Amino acid sequence: MNGEQLTAVYRNNNDEIISFQTSGGRIISYRKALLEAEEGLIEGIQIMKTKMVLCT
Repeated sequence: MNGEQLTAVYRNNNDEIISFQTSGGRIISYRKALLEAEEGLIEGIQIMKTKMVLCT
């Protein structure tokens, strides 16, 4: 494994995912996580249309 992984999920009051914490300690937005996953910078994510699914 060379890329980071997502280690925490942050949600708003409506229970919508708004950001993530990475294994490197960064807090990144949902959109940035999606872009980085598409670029292969974040591992363990399968992108389906506009949703992310964490693979365990």
